[in-house]
Amino acid sequence: MFRLSAALVLAGLASIAYAVPTAIPTATALTCPGFTPPIQPVPSKPKNIIIDTDLLSFTDDDVTSNYSLPAIDAINTWYCHPDIPFAQTNDLTTATKEPTVTDNDKIYITTLSDSKHFKQDFDRKTVQDPVEFYTNILKDAEDDSVTILAIGFLTHLNNFYNSKEGPGLIKSKVKELVFQGGSCNTTDNPHSAGFNLIYDLQSAQVLTKWPSPVTFLPGYTANNVEVGRSALNTSTDSPIRFVYETVNYPEHYKFGSADPLATYYAAFGISDLFAYGNEDGKGGLRFVKDESSSVASTEYDDSVWDNTVSPPEQQRYLMYVMFFLS
Repeated sequence: MFRLSAALVLAGLASIAYAVPTAIPTATALTCPGFTPPIQPVPSKPKNIIIDTDLLSFTDDDVTSNYSLPAIDAINTWYCHPDIPFAQTNDLTTATKEPTVTDNDKIYITTLSDSKHFKQDFDRKTVQDPVEFYTNILKDAEDDSVTILAIGFLTHLNNFYNSKEGPGLIKSKVKELVFQGGSCNTTDNPHSAGFNLIYDLQSAQVLTKWPSPVTFLPGYTANNVEVGRSALNTSTDSPIRFVYETVNYPEHYKFGSADPLATYYAAFGISDLFAYGNEDGKGGLRFVKDESSSVASTEYDDSVWDNTVSPPEQQRYLMYVMFFLS
């Protein structure tokens, strides 16, 4: 199994309607009930991954607020990683980016975070400031040994880059930044930069100067990928089963789910699921103004892939080849 060396929760919330589950499980005494054999060969050396995410109200956030960190700890505990450290934006509230969180939304996140239902021992006193967290983790890491998986906004990474030690640590310690977002095929998918990019465009522009290799997984890559079916056949006290039974079951697994695909790539690499859209390794993301966009208050509100751009380090974008994730 790959190792998650750290997990961050970003101040970003998606909103979607929820259905009340038929039953809510009770926490069990099992230490590690969610262990399953790896679906890929175990690497000889565990991979160090930092996850920068925005868990709240969309099921693709879970594979990867006052409730978000305990909820993540419950999922981590189920899957045998109970002691992963956390960092969080200090001013995070349910209205930070998306104020339309409903009472039904809260069923999902508050239940996951409740130790009466899902075992977890989260201690808020251990939560770190994101910039300090990145600094400390990377200082202790070997050179070129850390993968950062960004499946939320880029606020933390922008702040870290603009810190005193950020650029040097990124260049020396980060092997790859994997970002779920960006519009990298404007012929077929114009104006599709994605939620993770457009909701903090100012921070997202750090991608144009990021001093380590960057790989993008655009949201439309997952348009034909379904998730969640097999979760419905797992133990009734599984937190992931609870998620899919709570969020618009049985319809929700019909949604494309880009975060799990980005996570899969971050853990296992190109494998046989993906191909690089720019096989020659040329080009990079460029920010543009989309006159048709509803986002009118910013200078830029979309991104395109530009083969003439020369970023500081190589940038690539992924195309989904053939797989059914269930």
